[in-house]
Amino acid sequence: MWTRCSRPFPASRRRAPPFFGAPASLPRGIQLWRALTQWLGGMGVLVLLLALMPKLGEGSVNLMKAESPGPISSKLLPRTNDTAKMLYSIYILLTAAETLALRAARMPWFDAVTTALTTISTGGFSVRNESIAYYQSSAVNWIIVVFMFVSSVNFTLLFLAGTRRWREVLRSDELRVYSGIVFGSSALIALDLVLKTGRSVGSAIEHAAFQVTTLISTTGYCTEDFDRWPQFSRLVLLVVMFAGGCAGSTAGGIKVSRIVLLFKGLKRDLRRILHTREVRPITLDGQRVEEDTISSVSLFFFAYMIILFFSALIVSLDELDFTSAFTASLTCISNVGPGLGLVGPTCNFGFLSPLSKLVLSFTMLLGRLEIMPLLVLFLPSVWRKK
Repeated sequence: MWTRCSRPFPASRRRAPPFFGAPASLPRGIQLWRALTQWLGGMGVLVLLLALMPKLGEGSVNLMKAESPGPISSKLLPRTNDTAKMLYSIYILLTAAETLALRAARMPWFDAVTTALTTISTGGFSVRNESIAYYQSSAVNWIIVVFMFVSSVNFTLLFLAGTRRWREVLRSDELRVYSGIVFGSSALIALDLVLKTGRSVGSAIEHAAFQVTTLISTTGYCTEDFDRWPQFSRLVLLVVMFAGGCAGSTAGGIKVSRIVLLFKGLKRDLRRILHTREVRPITLDGQRVEEDTISSVSLFFFAYMIILFFSALIVSLDELDFTSAFTASLTCISNVGPGLGLVGPTCNFGFLSPLSKLVLSFTMLLGRLEIMPLLVLFLPSVWRKK
């Protein structure tokens, strides 16, 4: 059994509510409800409504964009509600497939269903206090790794793969970069664990791949206390928390497509310093990206960083160290789950003050709703009578 936290709380905050960190003590009905709320929120309630309701005209396209995380969203089918139905069909199919795979790995039926619901939604609620570490199964770990990765890939690419349009899938810049981050980070951490902790190569690869995938997909499961890993490994995990999954997936974070566009914009501006008359449009997946999109990506990143540091500043009032305060804010705005330090994988947020909890709760909402739609509500013109 894990202890509640691998490090002591500050003296003024040691008394945390005993209920926290004990999901196994909940009735099964509550456990299933927790899993279902994550599953419904993963694809988005608005997309569910679009799938069940008749077409809503032009407004349905705007609703779809509101629930499509990332800088660029598009319809896969001519009718928006048909697109929503297709997305949910993929969503349900992935959930059923993981349930059967976990059951084949000898996970109990109830655990398999709830784990599949919270994996495909990249939510990460587990019915066990020790999360996925409870099962002590390499087969379970690798099955979850595969489905976390798939669920954090753009669902448009999953549709294209299902229709055997592999050329379009392989042309995705975001998928190539995302895969490179996952495999590269896993390899670096595995090597670091082998060299500095002396563990076996197989164990290092398994746990490195699991923790990288669970954090970059913002699922938040854990198989061990990665806060005890070497400093280099912890910093790599911090970087993948920033990145998040792909646009058009159930994952949180900045999104890899935005990072790709930011780097391409930086490269173009650097070239303009040397070649002032050069006109070079930015492309993604072979298509030209409008300047308005580039601008919105830059503004999103700026807002993301401002909210992150402001939230960390408020949390630091609870006398937390920098690592704990910063990663508490980062894990909330990226919707990851665990952080580092006092909010690491074997800890909880129960010791924080009411003010910190309110700020972090709002930060989670901002991250889940892609920041901008919620910030718009604070504009005076929204509430001014016309």
